[in-house]
Amino acid sequence: MKLPGIVITDIPFSIQRVGRQLGEVIGYPVFNGFYIHDPKLRLFIYVGNPNDSMALLLGQTPYYGRRYAYVVIEGDIINIPMPSKPINKWFVPSNFVMDKLVKYGITNVDVVPHGVDTRLLATPKPFEERSLFFYIAGYMIRKYPGYALYIYQRYGKEIDIITTPNNPYIKYFNVISDKAYSKNVADELIAIQYATHRFYLNLSDAEGFGLTPLEACVYGCVPILPRIPVFTELYPSDLPIWVEWTGDTFNEPFHFEYIEHYVWDIEEMKNAIEYAKSMSKEEWEDKSQKCMEFAKQYDYRNVYKAFIPITQGTDIEQTETFTLLSTQVQ
Repeated sequence: MKLPGIVITDIPFSIQRVGRQLGEVIGYPVFNGFYIHDPKLRLFIYVGNPNDSMALLLGQTPYYGRRYAYVVIEGDIINIPMPSKPINKWFVPSNFVMDKLVKYGITNVDVVPHGVDTRLLATPKPFEERSLFFYIAGYMIRKYPGYALYIYQRYGKEIDIITTPNNPYIKYFNVISDKAYSKNVADELIAIQYATHRFYLNLSDAEGFGLTPLEACVYGCVPILPRIPVFTELYPSDLPIWVEWTGDTFNEPFHFEYIEHYVWDIEEMKNAIEYAKSMSKEEWEDKSQKCMEFAKQYDYRNVYKAFIPITQGTDIEQTETFTLLSTQVQ
């Protein structure tokens, strides 16, 4: 018997998308940033960061309910504000995040990777009809690290971006839109960018999962990725164009966590960009096709079936299908 329940999401755009897709798969309504009081509800799944929003939203739910948290973080935890009612189980999208929760003392954790929509919202263009580089990220320090100014100055006009107007480096890039995360930037617009660019140039140096490079793979847009833990965990070694890590890290205090920045190498990023620009049609087509095949295993309509057992009142059972991240070739 299916328990009556809802999915509650935090505010960030990517988190709301995960929540919508999860709700669709398990057949629950989704509420963004608020909790609906209904005495018939028995199960509550929070999607977001383990922050004050989680404590507030799950804390409002009735004691007789079952509470689950599907959370993402980007580094060691400072303090998780816990709701006044117990959380029955935690879910995370990567082993990287699981390790951080376990280090903090939370042990009832399962890994369920984030899913992506593999149904094409735009037609992938051939090699000759694609521009070079695309990147989508609102401004945060980890999304546009300051030490990478040389890359922005030298290559920024070759990088089409969707960002937010507070980005201090916005003048260096070719800006498609400065309204990232707003309703004006529809899923179709983002899909068109993936479908009409050869490479997704990921500039961020800290991620708990990183949805956008995986979304790019759906359209054969080859990711250029820094070699940081969550990406080496997720992607086969021969799939992306890798940018080597310098070996240096720094922690950025951010509310409930220390964002763990993995400083990527400027010269390596330059070499990766130049290599991508010189890549032959045949080599790109081979990588592009492999990316599209790789992304299929993360279709959200399959991945989020891992949550169905809890809707029946039972704890999730990890199966081989949903432990992809822990078995990926490094």
